[in-house]
Parts: sequence; C-alpha cells; structure tokens
Amino acid sequence: MKRTTKIIVFVLIAFSVLSLAVNAADYSSYWSNFKNKMTGTPTAFATVTKGEYGRLIWKQDFESTNIGDYYYDASYDSPYSDYSLSDNSSVFVSDGDYTNPTFTLVNDPTNTGHGKVLSMLGKTTYPIYRMSFKNKVLSKPGKYTFVVNAYNAGESFTGNHRLNMNDCYEGAPASMLSFGTASSFGKSVYSFTVVTPEEFEVSGTEATAYTTTNVTALNYMFLYIQGGNGKTCYFDDLQLWYEEYADVTHELDAPSNAVENAMIKAMGTTHKSYAPGAKLIRPDLSGTGYTFIGWSTVKGNATKLVTDAVPGESTLYAIYEDDGTEYDDGYIEEREPYKNVFDGTPAYHGTATPFETVETGKYGRLIYRQDFESGYMGDYSYDASYHSPYALGKAKLSSPIYVYNSDGDGTHPTFSIISDPTGLKGGKVLSMTGQTTYPIYRLVFKGDIISKPGKYTVVIHANRGSATNAGNVRFYFNRLYDGVPEMGGISFDSTGFAETAYSFTIINPEEYKASGLPEATFTASGAFAFQYVYFFMMGFNGKTVYFDDIEVWYEEYADIKFHLEGPTEDVTEAAKVTFGNTSRSFEAGKKLPTVSTPGTGYVFAGWSTVKGDASKMVDTAKTEYTDLYAIYEEANGIDLVAYNEKLTVYEAIILVSKLNAAICGNQLVGDASFTECLAYAEKEELLPSDGFDRYDRPILRSEMAEMLYAALPEDTRKEINNIEEIPDVKEYDKFEEAVLALYKAGIFAGTDAEGSFDSYDDILRADFDTLVSRILFEENRVSFSLTSKEIESIMLYDKKHDITAEFISAPASFTDSFNEYPESTYTLGNWVSPVAYTRTTMRRDFTVSRELKKAVLELQSDSYIDFYINGHMYTAEKQGLWYLTGVVDITEHVVSGNNKMALRMYLSDSPEKFLVAFRGTIVLTYTDGTTESLTFDRSWHSKGTCGFWGGTEYAGWYTEDLSTFNNSRGIHYNKYHPSALRRGAYFRTTFDSSKTVESATLYSGAKGLYVPYINGMRVTDARFIPGSMDGLTEYQVFDVTKLVKNGTNVIAAETGNGWFNCSSWGSLGIGQPAVMMQLEIKYADGTTETVKTDETWLTTVSPRTEDDIQFGERYDARLEIDGWNSSAKPDGTWVNAEALDRTLKPFANQTYPAVRIQNEARAVSIGTLADGTTYYDFKYNSTGRAKIVLKNTKPGEMVIIRYCEIIDNGVPYVGTYGDVYFEQDTKTDGKSCYGARNIDVYICKGAQEEVYIPEFAYTGFRYIYISGYSGEYDFSTVRKLEMNSDLEKTGDIVTSHAGITKIWDAVKRSWRSNIFTGPMDCPTREKNFWNGDIQVFATTASWYNDTEAILSRWTEAGRKMELGVYGWEDEEYILPLILYRFYGNKEVIETKYPVVQALITKRKGGMASGSLPSTEARYGDHQAIKPVDKKFFTDAYYTYMFKSAAEMAEILGKTEDAAKYNAEFEACRAAFNTKYYLPAENDYTPKVQGGLVFPIAFGIADEAEIPALAETLNNYVIADGYHLTTGFMGNEFNLGILCDYGYGETAWKALTNESSPSILYMLSTFKGGTTTESWGGYSASWGTSMNHYSVGCLSRWFFEHLGGITITSPGFKTVSIKPYFFEEMGDCDVTYMSDYGLIESKWVYDKTDKLFSWTVTIPDGITADVSLPEGVEFVSGSAGKYTNGTFEFTAKKNGFVAVEPAEITYASAPAAYDENYGHLVYFNNFKDTPTGSANLTVLDAGATSVISGRHVVKGNNANTIGTQSGQKVHGIEIISADGVGNTFKYKDGTPITGKMTVLYNAYNADASSYNMFNVANDTSVGSTEWVGYNVDWSAKKLNATSWASWASKTINVSDTLTRFGTRAGDLNKNVYFHSVAVYVKSDSMVTLADEEGEGAVNVTVSGENFVVPSLLGDKTVKSWTDGNSVYQSGSSVKTSSVAGKLLKVKEYASLGMFRYLRHRC
Repeated sequence: MKRTTKIIVFVLIAFSVLSLAVNAADYSSYWSNFKNKMTGTPTAFATVTKGEYGRLIWKQDFESTNIGDYYYDASYDSPYSDYSLSDNSSVFVSDGDYTNPTFTLVNDPTNTGHGKVLSMLGKTTYPIYRMSFKNKVLSKPGKYTFVVNAYNAGESFTGNHRLNMNDCYEGAPASMLSFGTASSFGKSVYSFTVVTPEEFEVSGTEATAYTTTNVTALNYMFLYIQGGNGKTCYFDDLQLWYEEYADVTHELDAPSNAVENAMIKAMGTTHKSYAPGAKLIRPDLSGTGYTFIGWSTVKGNATKLVTDAVPGESTLYAIYEDDGTEYDDGYIEEREPYKNVFDGTPAYHGTATPFETVETGKYGRLIYRQDFESGYMGDYSYDASYHSPYALGKAKLSSPIYVYNSDGDGTHPTFSIISDPTGLKGGKVLSMTGQTTYPIYRLVFKGDIISKPGKYTVVIHANRGSATNAGNVRFYFNRLYDGVPEMGGISFDSTGFAETAYSFTIINPEEYKASGLPEATFTASGAFAFQYVYFFMMGFNGKTVYFDDIEVWYEEYADIKFHLEGPTEDVTEAAKVTFGNTSRSFEAGKKLPTVSTPGTGYVFAGWSTVKGDASKMVDTAKTEYTDLYAIYEEANGIDLVAYNEKLTVYEAIILVSKLNAAICGNQLVGDASFTECLAYAEKEELLPSDGFDRYDRPILRSEMAEMLYAALPEDTRKEINNIEEIPDVKEYDKFEEAVLALYKAGIFAGTDAEGSFDSYDDILRADFDTLVSRILFEENRVSFSLTSKEIESIMLYDKKHDITAEFISAPASFTDSFNEYPESTYTLGNWVSPVAYTRTTMRRDFTVSRELKKAVLELQSDSYIDFYINGHMYTAEKQGLWYLTGVVDITEHVVSGNNKMALRMYLSDSPEKFLVAFRGTIVLTYTDGTTESLTFDRSWHSKGTCGFWGGTEYAGWYTEDLSTFNNSRGIHYNKYHPSALRRGAYFRTTFDSSKTVESATLYSGAKGLYVPYINGMRVTDARFIPGSMDGLTEYQVFDVTKLVKNGTNVIAAETGNGWFNCSSWGSLGIGQPAVMMQLEIKYADGTTETVKTDETWLTTVSPRTEDDIQFGERYDARLEIDGWNSSAKPDGTWVNAEALDRTLKPFANQTYPAVRIQNEARAVSIGTLADGTTYYDFKYNSTGRAKIVLKNTKPGEMVIIRYCEIIDNGVPYVGTYGDVYFEQDTKTDGKSCYGARNIDVYICKGAQEEVYIPEFAYTGFRYIYISGYSGEYDFSTVRKLEMNSDLEKTGDIVTSHAGITKIWDAVKRSWRSNIFTGPMDCPTREKNFWNGDIQVFATTASWYNDTEAILSRWTEAGRKMELGVYGWEDEEYILPLILYRFYGNKEVIETKYPVVQALITKRKGGMASGSLPSTEARYGDHQAIKPVDKKFFTDAYYTYMFKSAAEMAEILGKTEDAAKYNAEFEACRAAFNTKYYLPAENDYTPKVQGGLVFPIAFGIADEAEIPALAETLNNYVIADGYHLTTGFMGNEFNLGILCDYGYGETAWKALTNESSPSILYMLSTFKGGTTTESWGGYSASWGTSMNHYSVGCLSRWFFEHLGGITITSPGFKTVSIKPYFFEEMGDCDVTYMSDYGLIESKWVYDKTDKLFSWTVTIPDGITADVSLPEGVEFVSGSAGKYTNGTFEFTAKKNGFVAVEPAEITYASAPAAYDENYGHLVYFNNFKDTPTGSANLTVLDAGATSVISGRHVVKGNNANTIGTQSGQKVHGIEIISADGVGNTFKYKDGTPITGKMTVLYNAYNADASSYNMFNVANDTSVGSTEWVGYNVDWSAKKLNATSWASWASKTINVSDTLTRFGTRAGDLNKNVYFHSVAVYVKSDSMVTLADEEGEGAVNVTVSGENFVVPSLLGDKTVKSWTDGNSVYQSGSSVKTSSVAGKLLKVKEYASLGMFRYLRHRC
C-alpha cells in the first residue's frame, strides 16, 4: 500500500525540487544585480503580539549583529505553501544603478529608544534594501499590514516603499516613506489583502499585474532612496501584521444541473475568503425551481446554518428547498439553428394533464401522450411520477412541451384537428396538409426533460387516406441540433391507423462522457438526453395525412454509482484501472459487472447496498439501487485459481512482465504494481505489435503469443516439433512468427485435433497456467507435428492449350423463378435498368393523334422513382420492397400531339438489394373505343448524373427537347429483372476415376468471376479470377493431380459478376456470368480423360443473391446447400446449365500473378459512430474486404457491413463511396440510402459460429462499420483481409528520415491497393483502369515490383479508360518501352508496335510532316496547380510519340521505319519550338514548371539549351515556395531534371516541403497512409480519391537519384550509379533485385566529419559505371567500372572542409539580439550547420580551403558568382527565406521591413586583388551587373595578411542580400570568408529566447496588438521579460511595446511539467 504512496510522493517531491530549481533560476537571473544576499537567523516570538493591525507575524529590529536576522510567528502557516516563515525570508542589498550601497548596524542616531538601527549609505542614486519571501510563504487569506520606521537626519531626499505581489516582479508602484522629523523616526503603514488562489484565478487579474486588494502571495518588499548619492538614512522595526480571514470551501451538493450552474454563476468559485464577521454569500436561484436556504456546518443539516464568516479554514454545505414552482421555460435557451425553418412558426404551448392511472404495456409504462381530443394541438397528458435527476432547470414532463409545425422548404403546412375520417378509432385526430414538399411536425422536450436512464419508445399512429406518400421520423439527442439522420420511415394505413414504433436508450451522463463521444453526437443505444422528434413527409404537395396518439413509453433502468474503494491502495488502484467508469445504467435484472484486482491479495466478493456490509450484497441491477459499494475479501490464493475466468490485459501485462524478469534476471519486485509492470513491458518491448486499446478487456490468444514470444529468450523455446502449417494461422498474420515458434517449442499446442490456434479467442487463466507450466518445466511441453494442408494445386503461368469446353450459365428463367414480383393490372413490358449512378434521369416522347378519352399510368420499381408527364410529377408509394403507383389517372396532363415523359430513378433504399429496375406502361383509351399501350421498355434517352464529374440536375430537364437531351448513359431492356440475370450460381458435375492418375490439369475461366472446386476443395487461393482483361478470353491453368481421387469425383464452381457485369461505367459486358472448365487427366497406363463444361452440367442459385465489385454482396446463409461441391447428390433444386451462345475473344492463359490475401489485420481500436453503429479502425487505408466471425447467431439476423476511409466527428465520410453531388441521396435519410457503394449484407442461418468473407467484392478502406449483430462486438468479430495482385517485391528504399519514409510507405501502400488484376486508379470510387495513371507510374512500379508479366498482359489486353485522350492513350508506347528497359522484353515491343503505328495513323491523319495537331487534350496535366495549356500538352505528346515510335522501330531492327519516325520527330520538334520556345527568356510560353518539364523530359528542347532551361525551372520552383506545381504527367520528371542540372537542393526542399501543395502536406490531411488524387489531400467537399497512386510517380527519383541507379542497357546488363547526397536525409539504402542479383547503393552521412560513407553492391553479370554528381568529390575510392562485388567509398561535398585544427577556437554564434543590429537571422562559421530562423543557406562558396586553421570558403576567379562593372566577383552566395531575394520574408511569407546588417570576417590572400566589397540584391546567379554596395575597408584594402575583425555593412531589407564578395582583376586571386552573420533590425519582428538568451526564435508581429506566445520550442512559458517589463503568456499587448525587442523567458509554466511527470509515472 505504501509503495504506491511513495511513488506519488516521489513525483510530488521531484516536481517541487524542479519547481524550486526553475524559480531560483528565474529569480537569480532577474535579480542578478543584488550581489549581497543576507540570510539571517530566524527566531520565533516567545508570545503572540496583537494590535490594531491584527497579530504580529514578522519583525526586523536589527538588535543582533546580522542584518538578515528576524523574528516570526511560528503559528502562522499558509496551506498554499510548503514552506514557513522560519525558512523562507532573506535580505538582498544593491543599487538601482548596479552598485552596492553600504549597509551597517549602528546605534539609534536620534537617541529616542530605538536601540540598534539599520544605516543605509548610498554610493550612487538608488540604494535598495529588499526583503524576499519566496515560495509563496505569505499566501494565507487575510489582511496584511507592513509598518516601516525611517529617519533621514534632515537630509534632502525621498524614500519609497514598494510591494511586489503575485508574479509582479517589476513595475509595481511605489509609496513614499515618512522620515519623521529632524530628530525622530517617522512611521509608514501599508496594507494589502490576500485571497484564495481560486478567487484570484476567477477574478481575471493577470498574475503579473499589481494589486493590493486581490493578492495570492507577497514576494518582495523594497525600501529604496531617490537621490541618495552619498547620503544616509536609517530604518528600524520593520513589521508585518496579519488579520486572519475566513478561508471557506463551499460544498454545493446541488439537486440539479440548473442549480449548480446558478450557484457557480453567482459565486465565481466555491473556494472563497471573507473578512471576519462578513456575511456569507447567498446566491439567487430564480428560475431553477429551488430556493437557497443557507450554509450549514454539517452536510444536509438545516439546523446547523451559519450566516457570518469565522476566521480560519472551514467547509460549509449548501442547503436548498424546492420552491414549488414549475419549470421556468425561460431558463433554457434554444440552441438549435432552426430559425430558417421555424421563425414565425406557431409554437403551441398546450395544457399538460397528468394521467389518472399508470398505464403499462409492451413498451413499458406510458409517460406522454398526445391524443388531440381537447381540440388544441399543444395539449397532452403525462405521467406525473416521471422525473429525471439530470433535467435542467427543474424541468419536468409538466413543463411546456412545445409543438411546432413548418415546412422543410420554408413554408407552413396546414394543421387542423378534425374527427377521425376513418370512423374506426373515433374521437379526434391531427390532419396535416402539405403546401409544398416537406411538411414537418415537431415536438420539443426542452431542458433535458427526458434524460432518466432507460429504454424509451416513441409510437406514432398514422393514416394516409387516399394519398400516396412517404414519411420519415427524425430524433434529436444530446446537444446535436442539426444534420441528424432519419430514424426510419412512418407506416401509413389507407383505412385505419398503422402503428410505427422507434426505441432508443438513455444512459447516465457520466457513462456517455466515458464513451468518448462528443456531446454533439449520439447513438440510439446510448444518448444522455432526448430533445426533439420530427415527423416529416416527402413528396407531399397538396396531400393530407392524419396522426393520432403520439406516445412516449418508458422502461426504467437502474442508474448506479459504483464505489470501488478497497482495503489497500493497491486494491483501489487495480479496481479503478480495470473497472473504468463508475457511473453506469443497466436494464433491470441484468447481471452486475465484477471488479478485477489481480495481484493485490484480495478478490472482489460482490456489491453491497451498504458500505462495508457484506450481508447486503446483490448481484443483479434493480431500479431502486443508486449507490453500490465494492466488497473485497482476502484472496488466500483464490485469485490465482479462478481458472475458468478470462485473463485480462491488465493481468497479462503483470504476469508476463514478472515472468520475463524472473527468467532474464531483471529487476522487477514480486509485488510490483501494474504501473511498474507496464513501464517494464514497454521498456523490454513485450507488448504486441498493435498495442492495447484497453486494459480491462480479455487478452486474445494471438496477443498472448506475441507477448510470450517477446518475453522468452531464444534458448527457452527450443524446437521440439515439426510444424509445417497451423490451420488457421497464415503467413501474412503479424503474429505468425510468434505462434509458429511457440508451437515448435511445444508451449502452444492448439485447441483441437487439427491444431487450430483460434487467434482471436480470449485466453483463460487456466490456459495461462498451462503455458507457464510448459515454459518452466520442459517435461510438460507437448510433442506433436502438423503437416501442411494447403490447397494442393499449383497455378501454372506458362501452359497454353486448346480450349474445347463450352461456357455455361444458369438459365435466366430458372434464376428468375426465385424472385417475387408484385401483381399488375396491365401488361408492363420488359424491365428497364439504367447503368447505375446515384440518380438517373430519362426522357421519352409519345404522340396522341386521336381524340383521347382517358390515360392511365401503371409503374413498378424497386427504388424510389418520380414520373413526369408534361412537367407534372407522380410518385410511387412504397409497399414492402417495391414502389408502386397502382393505376393512376393522368388524363388531365396528357395533351393532343407530342407528350413528354420523364423519369428520375434512384438507387436502392433497402439493405437487401442494390440492383434496381422499373417497368410500366401508359394506356391510352380513345373516344373511338380503341386503346394503345405504351410500355416503357424502349426508346428512352438516359443521362446519369454523377458528382465527381461535376454533374448537376438542371431545372426543366423533364421537359427538355429530346434533340438536346444528353443520351450519354446506357439502358438495359430485358424480360428478366437484372437480379435474375446476375444471380450467383453453383455449377457441378461428377466423374469416376478408377485408375492411377499420373497428372491432372484444369483449364478454366469465366465471364465474370469464379471459384473452382474439386471434391469440395478450393482449387486455388487466387481470388478475382479471371480478372479484368478486356482484349482476350483468359483462362487459368492448375495442376490438380493431388485433388483427383479414386472413385466418384465432383468438379464444381461458383460464379460471380466481377468487371464483366458490374453496376458501373467500368462494366466489361452485359449478360449472365458463365464458367468454363476443362479437366484433362492422364493416367499411368497412358490413357486420358477429359471432363468439360457443357449442358449436362447441373446448376442452381447460390446464397450470394447479389454481388457487384462496386456495390458489394448480399449473402443469405439460410440458402446454403451442404455438400454442393462435394456430395454425389446434394440437396436443392438443380437444372441443366445453358451453353453460352456468344462470340469469344481469343483465348490466352493467365501469365501473371493473381490477386491473393496478403494480410489478415486486427483492428487497432473499436469505437461507436454517432448513430450507435460499431466501427473498427485498422489504422491504414488499403484494399480488401471484411472477415466477420459471428457467435451464437439467430436465423434471419441481418448484419450490414460498410466501409469508409475517414470518420469525421463520429460520422463516416463516404463521398467516394456514394455519389458526391447527390451525396445526400446515399445518406441515412436519403432516397437511396443503400445506393452507396461497398456494402455487404449477411443474413445469418443461426449457428454457434458463422464466418463470412465476401468473395466477389473489394474496396479500399481504413474503417469497417457494422450493425445488426445481436452478439457482442470484440476484436474477434471483424477483421480486415488485405488483398492485391501477388507481385514479387524487387526494390526498396530504407532511411531514418521520417518524411521520406512516410512518402515511400504511402506510395507503396497506394500502389498495392490499386494493382488488382490490373492497374486501377482507385479502389473505392471507380475501380477503373486508367491508362494515364499507369503510364506515369510504371517506372516507379517496376522499381518496386516485378511488373513484367502483369503490365505486359495489361498493355496488350487490359481494360483502358481513355483511348483517344492525349497523355492517357500514350501508354500504348510508353509502357512497352519501360518494360523493355527493365526486363529486356522485346516481345511486348513486337506486340505493341502495330498498335502504335495505328495510333500514329489515327492522330496524324492527312497532316503534312511537321504539322502539329489541331486537337486539344481532354485533361492536360491533370491536377496540376499551375497547368500548361492543353494545346501545349497535346503537341508535346504528339511530338514525343514519334520519338518513341522510332525507338521501338530501332529495337525491332526496322531501320526504315526508325528513320521515318525520327525525321517526323525532328520536324515536329522544330515546329513545337518555333511555336512555344522563348529563347531570350530561356523558357516556354506556358511560363510554369510544366512548360519546361515536358520539353526537357521528352527530348524536344535543344540539348544545348537544357542547362539554361533547367535554371529557369529551378527559379520557378523557388518562386513557387519550393512547391511542385505540375500534375499527374509532369510530377514524374520534375525532381530528376533539377538534380541532373545542379539543383539538387531545390529538389530536396520541394520534396520535403510540408506546406501545401506537397506530398507531405497531402499526407498530413489524410491519416490513412495513402496518397490522394489531388495535391490538396482530403476534402469533404467533393469525391477526391483517398487512395490514388499516380502522384507517387515522383518516387522513381528515390531509386534513380537518391540511390543513383540508372539503367543504361535493357534488362540491367549495364547501369550507372551516381547518387545525390543530402545531409538532411542522414542515410539512404536503395536496393533492387535484378535477374542477376542484388544491386545496392547505400550511403550514410557523418555530421562531424561532413563525409558520406557510400557502399555499392553489384552482382555478377552487371557492369556499373560508378561516379559522383558535380559538386561532390571522392575522398576514398574513385569513379570507374565495377562488377561482381561490394565496394566502399567516401565522398564530400565541395564547399566544406572536414579538418579540425586543435589550436584554433571558433567564434560561437553572436547574440540572438543586438541593440545596434537587431535580430540575428543567420550565422555560419563554415564548420557547424548554419543557424537562423530565416532559412538562409550557403549555396555556392567556391573552392574549399583551410586558412590559419579556420574552416573557410574560398572564392577565386575560377569559381565566380557574378560580375560587377565587368570584373568577376568571387565570394559567397546566399539565398534568403523566400528564395528570391527581392523581398526579405519570414518563413510564413510575411515581408520584413527595416534594416539588415551583414557582419563578416574576411581576408584577402593577394593584395593585388581589387578591394571593393559588394552586396547584390538581384536574384539571378551570374548576373552581369550587380546592384552593389561598395564598402571601403579601414585600410582601403582587404588585409592581405590577417583577418578583418567583424567588419559590417548595413543596407535596407528591401535590398536583400543574395550574394557578397570581392572583385578581382586577375584570375585565381583568392579571398577567404569566415564567420558570416546577418542581422535584421525590424519593427515587424520579435526575438524569443530562454533565460540566458539562447535558443532564439524570431517571430512576426503585425497589427495593433500582439499576443504573447506561450511556447519556446516544446517548453511552455508562463511569462517573458524584455529587461524592463514582464509579459504574461497569452496576454495581448500593444505591438509597439515589443516590436524590435528581445523577450527572454521569465518563468516556465511548472504545471505543465507536473502533468508531464504524472503522465510518465
């Protein structure tokens, strides 16, 4: 017990010592002028002295021999200081002008009985005597009086007294001393009042402000003389008197939140001080329902009231009385923003009538009813016994419950109370008629009236009469007043009143707070208050409905406060850690929770209704319980023997930590607390890879395995078992290594005969006991073996074969028989299904040419649908899962002649389906008796509206002329509903095999997707086969020899839709999925047998009722058929399959790796969304699907699984899943709420365990959110299966640089997420295959992965989104050339060469040679910040096409073609340069980065001009703030061009820039670890993809420039290796596994020596040309050809010398602030890293040298940086923060105004050089003329033999320094620079520094006021000083008072340090 106490005490002591150290440092710094500290001897008063000022507590009478001696009152003790007057008073003497006066003790010069007195002789003007009372020793509330006796012997001078209160250490006003007469002492009296710390805090007074009436502590008292030069004064009897005040803690014990708020508002604080006898405060509680009675000395005892304050500390308790008033409605403000809807709306405040009797029913007890019988809308009845203790302002159900009515579009519906129109119920009902679309009826329960824990049910009874309409209910909870989703719809009856009931649960407010959800969200299963309910109609123009009996029912819950205090502190600590929140609510009868206190020696016995009374224990919740107390008993080993209980994470950490300590001999005492064990586990890295989200939950078996694996040394887990495979542990599981090692050691042995591990099951104490026994005693370990049971087939990639099998499908008539359709009056024709978007709008015309008698409409749809006839809208009514109009008379809106029909169709609003279609007819009856039926199954024009294309639904579309109506989207017409055509199906046949099988090969494929089986075994772990290739009919080849058995065999398959038949614009075809299987068996006797698909195969529907790669799956487990793929005669209805009658594209076997599961991830945390749905966070965004494991399910349970990448304030962001423009449609309250993409629905069959993995759907996601499961959600319930094409990893980059690592990780993750049977653009929104994305990324992809097989097939036959678009279609030649470069793949060149020729023919047409096309690119440089114009973009790619075609022809040996295309390239290149090149400006006409990137990258620019163009590009990047402004197409080249032409530092700054736009900024906006589509990153405003790999194309720079590896001949036969080194990066390891072996370029930077250690590895078969870029030189090793080995080099950058002469002492950095020069913004001694906040950087210092032992930069005429007056200038080039120079700026871009001073050390090695010093302010390096500042040196020359001593030159800031140096008339004359500093003196700058002036930071000031910063680095600062004034952090001061100054830290905020210490402990 005391151990914990010691820990806490230690922390407190550590904090106190730290605080003292900090305070002392602060004070000693400030009072450094006081040289003489006199700490005297304190002597306690023998007796207490009282007088007119109270009692004397301190006195100096100077009767001793020591000036510092004093007397004190030992009874004085402040509760707010750890010190007393006996140890905390000292005297300092000094002088205001920094001299020391003379202080002596002398006899009283007046001889008036004063004895000894203090004599003060001033040496200068202001002698000072200061008494110090540190550590807030004088802080006890009360009135203090300071008395001074002083005498000046008649001298002419004045004396002053000053008190320094609180944290006011300077600036306190002075009071004049009385010096008496010429012969006597004068007496001066000064008083001040100390209050409680809380009173001071709420007063708002600054701690540094001076006050005498609101003081927390007195720190110093000053006595000083003005004009005291050589004069003497005398002091005696310095006294401090104290009158004690009452120090009162007021305990409120408020009966409601309203009372507590009113009390706090009146009192300010509950800790107050009062003068003796003062009246205690009496708060006014008007409007709260209570009266304040008074303050009692005894809690709850009104007989012990007191009214007057009594000195001393005390606690008083508030007493209240119910004032009998009802709830004051004015007390609670309306907080919701509904003024736009409800302004001016009638608010019905009705009469509340209590029920005469309590009514109970199936929903509990009735507490509220509106039956409208009174005839007034606001009247209601209520249960008077219902009252919530959490209601505001004494609110009750009798308080006004308002009724509002209005309309969602700003008008007011008509409400009236009428007699029941049905006559069935009788009485009165509410009639609602809508004037426009959305009438609303709103009930308001203000003041948290409904907030008592329990289950509530709102019941509505409604009748629709003859109207067709839909109504919804919306509930508002907690503090959420807007954006609430619908709870659901309203049921209407056309004859009677249908009942609609919705339930929700209210929990204890503390329980809600503990959930972590903000108050502005809610869950229907756990809110803390119910505020409003809305009933609103949809599509309600002119329609009427009726309501009756609106009711609220209540089932009360137990609302319990649990008290955990135990017999020891260890017990209490353990209980608090494991139990969590102590205020909870429970359904009555529910089992109460238990408390875990492991390792404390006590166990939890139960809960008692009486504290400490074990005889009053209870185990279930009852509504009458309010407080329950934990009862504990001594464990006596019971806590170690409760085997069947689950082991908690808390216990596991303690036990495994102690186990590890015992085995390893580490220090961890046996009774170590949880806190100590947790710290030990973290230190020893014993915790699992994903950490723990909570300590009170059970630990999982997988987590325990990771912990034990980490805890056990290798020699304690020796292998004794042969374990090839653990059935349910996969290679991709993070814990696989740990589990496998523990199985091999016999420590874990599995949970069943198969050796299953059950990774996500909880571990029991008994399990852990067994594990420890096996660990400690080897004889207890289990010996066993597990052999592999993996799929025993092999996917073959190189086996072509003739296919003779047929593609078969399930007959549509058969699959359609499983659907149920509503009946119709008329023949409605075929089903119409538009291509699925969010909304589809359709138009069609028909003509009435005869006299019309009647026209009727009948329409059926399985989604919300609006029908228009000549602009008039008709809506369908929802009936079950269908929307039906019935037969509707539309005669009045049909006209003679042309009529305009229109339809608006939405997606699904049901979780059971996503496929929607409609059918219908208009029947025209003419006056001649004839009829005409216009079925809807033809002739529609369709337009899908999709927000991420910027689509809108414009006004009047439904009457638009067909000639202009955009018919852009496909429509499917079919006699069968699309759900029948796309239904998942099973296929099977049997065959006998009685011979010995030598080999069996399966050739199989599908139109759609399929999974093949033989004898119930899945043939392959490949998924999503045959994939997405569009140009071929792909089949897969499997060696299935081991799967074929003797006897009867079953071969089977399940089909899905895939890309072949998906509800998206990426569909590859339309029609039923089909499968082809051809099994060829070769027997040992030489005979063969072929089993292949044909019409003899049997088929039936699968449980996968719908599947779509976009929209997800619907799976009904109740439809599963046992043995369908293994039994000879399975159950179910089976029919013969149909052979596919369709022309097929050429067959080709799959040659590339398939999609496979790469990882099964456990969530890092589980949370709750705003609507109560449970979500799982998997930390990173990636592609895959959910795996759910459900326990003890109920048949028919519908589990809905959804996915998202972002959760924002408790709400999933699904802008990339639903449509964006019409995102509201796919939200919970939208008309197609299940039309959002990527939803899986699983309907349970009812079993002990059900496992579901969607087979034919995938998406990108970070979060899974799931609802509908009746069981408990834990980490085993939901997991994430990450999937992608299983490509081999070939390259990587590893670095300790966090930014580069973050970028590369995101790029890799994004690429893996999108390489899914081919290269997609994103795995969420579209899942389509954009050729533009892959053409820019293919180089990076090929460095990272072996892409040869997949990209070769894809470029030949893949689905491509943008054929015909410049930049995108150019993939046709770009991708083959990349594959040739990486793999020497000539075959792909041969395959694609005719395609490229056709592309040239198409683009060139009949144009003459050298002509540029007239077309314009569709996208251009997509997503560029500053794009080139699209015509420029088109012409660049058009020209580049010929260059690439010539290269392909040369590879194929087609020399004539090559010459022809080269000539065309040169002609187009000339035309391009003529049109766009600006030779005088070294630029191209776009005048943006991309305008230079494309001509350089594509070889269009003249080679001789490229260096100058690259310089212009460099200037653009700098001018753009070191940001790349190119887009998809230009990003690939930008960084490489900069490096190749000498601007590597610019490339580095652009890449590592963290501001927008940059890749690091992008990643900062989205925390999912993937790159986004746009530079801007995450945006909720439109559907930006959060997983878009294309921007990562710039990562090729990592390999080709950081590693420096460049391919110089196809297939890596030769390479060059020339890395670019960056000191900031520190280290870099780039690897690539070629066909010949590993290529590696690895370098590390040594900061001390400024050297790069570089290692190169080259395999045999590759020759590498090793070199260094310009500006870097070898220190060891040399450039040359290298092969077959590992080679080491060292290198350095020019401009730095790594020599450290022992005899020289380098100048330290100048002061951060100089009174003459201002603020230091840059300093460089050419030895250390340059310092300064302005980001000044030495770019080029010329040659290197060491002069006089100094690190220097050397300039000579061979290394010039410009010319001046025709003479070359050498010296130093420096670029300012903005990189331009024409305006000197802060980092944030704010301009600096003022003066700049350059300080420098320099010397001229050759006196014949010119001696003029020049400063340039232009921006272009190498300018022919400098704007110079000519500085004469003192000797008119630079000293040729010694250093100048800090010469200086001041210039205007606007003339910003970019370079400075000297002119030299002759070549190779040297000048040396050392220790250059730049200062700025500016009124727009403030320098912040620590107490010593170190760690300086410059900050911008502007405007009238300046907010004083609270941080210096990572330290929190309380106050600052400029040497005269003190500024409190966070305070606002006049800018003029601090501008241009240096502020040093006055005091750090110690509280923040204390919190840090507590957190660390």
